[in-house]
Amino acid sequence: MTQIKGAKITMDEHRLLLAKVQSQQFQAAFERCWNLNREFDLAPEYILGMPALMCAALSIEIGLKSLLIESGTRPKKEHNLRLLLNALPPAIKAAIVDEVKAKYPDFQSQIANAEKAFVTWRYFYESEEHIEVNILFVGALGAADQKQLNLKWEEFSK
Repeated sequence: MTQIKGAKITMDEHRLLLAKVQSQQFQAAFERCWNLNREFDLAPEYILGMPALMCAALSIEIGLKSLLIESGTRPKKEHNLRLLLNALPPAIKAAIVDEVKAKYPDFQSQIANAEKAFVTWRYFYESEEHIEVNILFVGALGAADQKQLNLKWEEFSK
């Protein structure tokens, strides 16, 4: 058993909590890279698109795997966001898809384009084929994932 702020939790629960926190931190990093003015940036007039995309995609991957673990499914070593999303319990998957679909009615084509974002875009400079992704869709998917994780920072301050 591990003790955190007066609550006894198992090591597996501790790892799950850490994964949720890490997922939320990568989503926050996406938002900062994409939205904020950065005082110490070498080129502050440019959005940090590639780091934003990497952070959002990793946030989604870790978040979806956390949701799978929480629902009793051990996730495969997989980077494909569509496969991870499809492995979720139907109610959780529907909540995520419905939220993102409200902004992106072409959800299926968007997820097909973004399903391997983390792997594809890490090595984009090695690709000999044309690749593209809608970073705003990836960010919206990450935000919907975070809502399902339902991690509240107030829980840590008690």
